[in-house]
Amino acid sequence: MIPRPLFSLLCLMSFFGVLPVAAQEYVAAIKMGVAVTNFSGETDASLDPHAGLTGGAAIGYDFGNGFLLQPEILYVRKGAYADTELEFTDLEGNPIANTPVRARFDLTYLEVPLLAVYRFEGRSLEPKLFAGPYVAYKLNAVVEYRALAGGPTQSEEDDSVENFDYGAIAGVGTDFFIEAQRFSIDARAIFGQGNVRQADPPLKLVGGVLMIGIVF
Repeated sequence: MIPRPLFSLLCLMSFFGVLPVAAQEYVAAIKMGVAVTNFSGETDASLDPHAGLTGGAAIGYDFGNGFLLQPEILYVRKGAYADTELEFTDLEGNPIANTPVRARFDLTYLEVPLLAVYRFEGRSLEPKLFAGPYVAYKLNAVVEYRALAGGPTQSEEDDSVENFDYGAIAGVGTDFFIEAQRFSIDARAIFGQGNVRQADPPLKLVGGVLMIGIVF
């Protein structure tokens, strides 16, 4: 099932995507895919990657000779799995036990990349290289955890996650044609530079994204 915020965003961008473009220099696209991310930083926890849905839209301005400037707006689910310990306290706040748990950090962002693109123009395939910065606004942050010894899974809002993140993106892809319709596929690496949490040690979000799209 597509999350409601992503469904609403895709419906909105589909509406704009079918509108006539004032000049041929502009190219619009709707994209969907999957993001596989993890935390990077000095931590004692054992970390594993997290897979989440991503999607949104892009509008590129074609300067000619293969160069484009392409802002995007994306719904992205990032995060990580971690084997760590939770500290339990008594009513007076004194620590009484450390319990090993398996935790899943599920972080949802509205992400805005600004990409410089070079496209090798051709007849049936148009490979491309791209890179640029991004900023992201946190929509939601949830942590789920379950004791390794067994028991129910519990979840709660993670108020320690910062509201904003930023970093860089680099990737490769290609546009291709099926009859007269243009499609795209791209693979990108994410290099988060902001501390995800309001705590030490600093943790950054890194990973990769694979997306397919339809180009107007």
